[in-house]
Amino acid sequence: MDIAAEQAYPTPLANSTFLSMLLLSLAGQRHTPKTATTFNEEYDYVIVGAGSAGSVLASRLSEIPCVSVLLLEAGKAPPYLTEVPGIAVGFWTSDVAWNYR
Repeated sequence: MDIAAEQAYPTPLANSTFLSMLLLSLAGQRHTPKTATTFNEEYDYVIVGAGSAGSVLASRLSEIPCVSVLLLEAGKAPPYLTEVPGIAVGFWTSDVAWNYR
């Protein structure tokens, strides 16, 4: 876990005593998918955009054993704090949400 990257985002719990406990509890979680370090030369399907529809489509196509799927998503890995529903509001106008307003 990159604590410096986590501290770059303002959160409602920034001055809370529970923030350190929250970060420690998130450090052990492994819910995010592994990013491939190597790529195949060709794929049967290339899906651009890992939103709700793109992720479901990639998941369903990858259920077929003989099909290879590449799912592309823009941006960097989000901070671990975005996995906490109550704190997600603090990221709405940040680069994590593409500065959505």
